[in-house]
Amino acid sequence: MNIVLFLLFLSGTVQYRFIGGQVSFALLEPIVLFVASLLLLRILFRNEGIQVPRDRILLLLSMLMLWVCIIRPWAEDWKGGLSDLRDWAIPAIGFLILLCLVRRGWRKWTGVFLVAVVIQAILGIYQHATDSSRPFIDIAMVSKMGYGQQEGDVLSPLVSFAVGLFAHPNGYAMYLLAGLMIAIGLVGSRKRRVLSTCVSVPVAIALYWSYGRSAVGIAVVAVFWFAWYQHSVTRRMTTVLLIGAVAGAFLFGWGNLVATISATLGNLYWRVGLWKTAVDVINSNPAILLLGNGMEEFGRQAYYGQPHNVYVYFLLQYGAVGLALLLGVVANLWRRGMRALKDGLARREPLLVGVWLALLGFFGVGLGESNLMGIENRQNLLMIVVLFIGLEREVREEGEREYSVGEVAARERIETVPVAI
Repeated sequence: MNIVLFLLFLSGTVQYRFIGGQVSFALLEPIVLFVASLLLLRILFRNEGIQVPRDRILLLLSMLMLWVCIIRPWAEDWKGGLSDLRDWAIPAIGFLILLCLVRRGWRKWTGVFLVAVVIQAILGIYQHATDSSRPFIDIAMVSKMGYGQQEGDVLSPLVSFAVGLFAHPNGYAMYLLAGLMIAIGLVGSRKRRVLSTCVSVPVAIALYWSYGRSAVGIAVVAVFWFAWYQHSVTRRMTTVLLIGAVAGAFLFGWGNLVATISATLGNLYWRVGLWKTAVDVINSNPAILLLGNGMEEFGRQAYYGQPHNVYVYFLLQYGAVGLALLLGVVANLWRRGMRALKDGLARREPLLVGVWLALLGFFGVGLGESNLMGIENRQNLLMIVVLFIGLEREVREEGEREYSVGEVAARERIETVPVAI
């Protein structure tokens, strides 16, 4: 079972697509369906029950799936609409498999996710060092980021970038960002600090060489926030993180920093133009707010085919209802993370803070990227969501059991105290 479930964590990291005639599907689709079939057969033969936990995020995601099923078949490009529906359904199956079948051991599965991230990071470092071994990259997809130059009829890269087994450096950067946040969370545990360093260093290097500016920017913000949070735990770790940040800035170089800021502002201006086009599209067709399916019209009017903002993308594709459900998921994750900090769960299991930061980082990157358009990105996000739900539930149950045991022991001590007559 462990090996089979491991395939789910790997499935979203290989962005290969089979295209043959009228048939086209991503590699992860048969993998997820294969894993689901095996586990269902296992349940039938062992006569085991399936326990669906009551969780508000699961409810919101179920409502989103239902809404997608209602509106997307009526898209102008109905085949594209059905394909989009399938691109939500397959990751949802993997999400439900993990949520319903894995009842404990979420620390182990978070570690499995980190192993997959480190493998991708090492591959990315090798790609940067050798400027090769990018089997699934579409070089045309990186030209808009300033990574490509035209040489006759051939588009060649300007810089040697890391992309792992992903099709685009941005998707790769978001995946590494999630792993980096989880690894940073390990800093809160003294027993795991060496492990945190061993994981964080190659992941951070590969993230930088992906040149995913949005993900790198969010990573910097998250590191400083975590330093502030750790300040209340130990001043030493805060000092270490800040010294590391200053050293990284020094190695990066002032010239590179200025060039990066300049390029970032240019990219922001480019994105704002796309968002203005989205507003124009909605103004000319207000029905998009109710029924969505506005990406086709946006593609005809904009100078790029997608708005580079996941919230604008949701508003265009799924209407106000879809956007409200997405914001509901984000708000619920934020509330639960803050409650975990308040209740002391984060002190009990610092890994929970890392998974929470990974989710916040993903939605933070969404301010500048449409990072829920591809099936692999959806799969990777839902894997992190289920890790957070499972780990939070497990840590909370452990605390409740310890409290109950302590309460019973205290009651027994009171009852056995001799009473003087």
